[in-house]
Amino acid sequence: MIDQYMNDTAQAYFGYIMMPAFVILVLSNFIYQPVVRDFGILWTEGKTGEFSLKCAKMCFAIGGITALVLIGGYFLGIPVLSLIYGVDLDDYTAEFMVLLLGGGVYALVSFMMVMLTTVRSRNIIAAGFAAGTLCALISGKFLVAMSGIMGAAYLYLITNSVILLLFTGWLIHEIRNGKYEK
Repeated sequence: MIDQYMNDTAQAYFGYIMMPAFVILVLSNFIYQPVVRDFGILWTEGKTGEFSLKCAKMCFAIGGITALVLIGGYFLGIPVLSLIYGVDLDDYTAEFMVLLLGGGVYALVSFMMVMLTTVRSRNIIAAGFAAGTLCALISGKFLVAMSGIMGAAYLYLITNSVILLLFTGWLIHEIRNGKYEK
């Protein structure tokens, strides 16, 4: 959308401030990847209470990582990125923070994808991303054309939030139905 409605400079600036949003995803993977097997065992044994509690703890951990990255990003992000890329990004602090928050939401989406795979609901993953794509197509032109880089940052946050809500809702549905193997 930025490429379509804005110039190459805006595209570059968006790329500069977008890159750190993936730090949250990488850090959160270190937390939950080592215990994915444990989730599978809990689900297979029908221990939905423990499964749910462990899911909630992981979500809070990802939220904690997101909060730490947001705090660090607020104080260090723009000055460090400006130094690395050799451009003045001081005017993009708000956009940067929205993108970091969107990165935290995407980290939760990534975790929910693992949980949906664990409960054998892989098909909903494609449906969730299709809904996110539809959301982006419908609102993207308006957001980016009207608000530029901030609109693109909001689009990233909104799209990831839609996907997260769908994934979380479906996971809760699966846990309540308890379609685990015995």
